[in-house]
Amino acid sequence: MGCSNSKDPGLLDEDMMDVMDNHEKKVRNSIVKKDSARLKKRGTFKVEQSRGGMKKKAAHELRIREPGEMKEAPAGIPTLVNWVLTPEGAVLGEVFEGLKNGDYHEGELIQTSEIAMGQLCEEWKVVETESGSKYFLGINDTDELPQSQPKERAPSPAQTKAPSPVQTGGASPADEIIPPPLTPPPARTRVESEAALLDQQKEKVEKAAAKRAQIEAAKKAKEEEERAKTLALPAARRQTLGNEEEKKRWAKNREMILNEQAARIAAEKAKREQYELERERNMLMDIALTKEAQGVKSMTVGVSSEGHKYVIPEENGNAVKPKRIKPSEMMRNPSLVEEKGPME
Repeated sequence: MGCSNSKDPGLLDEDMMDVMDNHEKKVRNSIVKKDSARLKKRGTFKVEQSRGGMKKKAAHELRIREPGEMKEAPAGIPTLVNWVLTPEGAVLGEVFEGLKNGDYHEGELIQTSEIAMGQLCEEWKVVETESGSKYFLGINDTDELPQSQPKERAPSPAQTKAPSPVQTGGASPADEIIPPPLTPPPARTRVESEAALLDQQKEKVEKAAAKRAQIEAAKKAKEEEERAKTLALPAARRQTLGNEEEKKRWAKNREMILNEQAARIAAEKAKREQYELERERNMLMDIALTKEAQGVKSMTVGVSSEGHKYVIPEENGNAVKPKRIKPSEMMRNPSLVEEKGPME
């Protein structure tokens, strides 16, 4: 009897199955490692100059794509990572890989226009905006804004300006969101200006009238208070107060009358003195004219003992402090004889 080296066919099948299982596991692990390495490389992208304060470091945990999901963005479509869905329905994210034509830059923060109705914003999917532009949504590791399905909404100006996307993937320049120009408020017409001015003037008049009415009311209230105090006093005291007030009123009226009389007497005296002065001056002028007509070259002018200014000593012997003066000079300048005493 000899020994046989042949194995059982059942055992051979089991060995082959083990080899095939081990090979399949190695291939699967290799694929997973490659995908994880590529995802980690994309997830460790660091943004240093993001506008809006979104500075992201490496992703905390990376989600492995499910079988059948898109591995990378189609040609010509930009990839956005760390993206969020804004309340206006737009996507705000960082550009992961810039396109060769230079429309985007690595790490640039952009905001798209509103996402078209029916589009579901998820990782590893291409979304299309209402203007027709397309974007590939990559890793999303931020929860700063709530993510929800875009709804129908009114257009509003975006706060972040997005550069015009490339036209290769169906994008259009409409994605560049520019705030509308500010329009100044309409100027008021002449009628409106006049009406506003009239309203202001009316308000001022009403305030002044209200203030006057308040003052009058306070004055009347004070008078009523004084009257009430007087009525509250006994009858004898009221009589005494009445007599005192009457005396004060009579003394005031008497002083006013005396002042008026003194003023009237002073005015009459001044008027009379002015009349006498004019009369004496006219008389002296007549004498001067007569003396000049008679050929008299000089005459004496002085002040009489009675106080009269213009006296001719030749005709009135009681003149004092005489002074000789030419009649013609006196007629040219009568003020020379209006001073008392001798004239120098």
